[in-house]
Amino acid sequence: MTLSQDQLTRLSGLSIELQPVTLPAFSGSKSSYWIDYEKIEESGISEIRVSTTISGQTIGSFAYLHIDCHFADEDNVQKDHGLVYGDDTFEKAIDAYVKSILGAPDAAHVSYTEQGMQGDDLISLEGNEGLIAHVAQLSNHALFALTRDDRIKTISVDDFSWP
Repeated sequence: MTLSQDQLTRLSGLSIELQPVTLPAFSGSKSSYWIDYEKIEESGISEIRVSTTISGQTIGSFAYLHIDCHFADEDNVQKDHGLVYGDDTFEKAIDAYVKSILGAPDAAHVSYTEQGMQGDDLISLEGNEGLIAHVAQLSNHALFALTRDDRIKTISVDDFSWP
């Protein structure tokens, strides 16, 4: 993937904060090493409420898209049940949610970052090249159009800010 200097600059200053959302979790293959699925079942937990921030970063000509999810309430599942990292149900749900807001194509995907990037109150994810390319080409007009979506809390980039 090759981005123009303008796209790299735009991406490096981008931050999109989403409203808190409740997404399904823990109902898929239950194959994550990091989650105590037995405790999850006993607790009756089948969803997670998170606040998500999408932010761009560039180093030279390399572009990166962070998708960080913080627990929106005191319901930090990770305190008692282990890292959400690796749960395929949540990963599919956040992928579909982010793509629906950004109008991203099928080639765009959100996936977990490495285990060491996860935090006590953070679920760390990233966008693939398809999502990076889609976000990097969003014009101010396209960003303004996104502000009509009530799932978005704030948008900022070097030459655009809302609200």
